[in-house]
Amino acid sequence: KAWVSLSAEADIYFTVVKTSDAPGHTDMAMIAIPADAPGISFGPRYETPSYNFLPMSEMYLDKVVVSEDNIILPIGQGLQGSLMAIDIARVSIASGCCGLMQAA
Repeated sequence: KAWVSLSAEADIYFTVVKTSDAPGHTDMAMIAIPADAPGISFGPRYETPSYNFLPMSEMYLDKVVVSEDNIILPIGQGLQGSLMAIDIARVSIASGCCGLMQAA
């Protein structure tokens, strides 16, 4: 997964995953992955011109298994959950752009 916020610093990562090999998005769910789950690792921190306060990197999942208790949004609702998060992130992105303009 790319552009993971708080990479290697959060205790839990809310992640939208596909639950089958079927094409499309109807099999997506949102799960909570503990940072200490076996099989989770992170790439180097992205170098960005802004957002220095927010570490971001790629997150690698290698056969990560979580319990049913970690399901936040069930199969079929994961995509909608991620789209809602993107709506919220738009405000953050806009403020970051304003900061870049002020710094220029």
